[in-house]
Amino acid sequence: FGGLLLRLLAIKFRWEMPKFVYKDGH
Repeated sequence: FGGLLLRLLAIKFRWEMPKFVYKDGH
């Protein structure tokens, strides 16, 4: 269950902060 929450948070951050994802190298 915790892993699912982490995935949702990661997806949300990727959608809200695409620039940060590109900067991180993903």
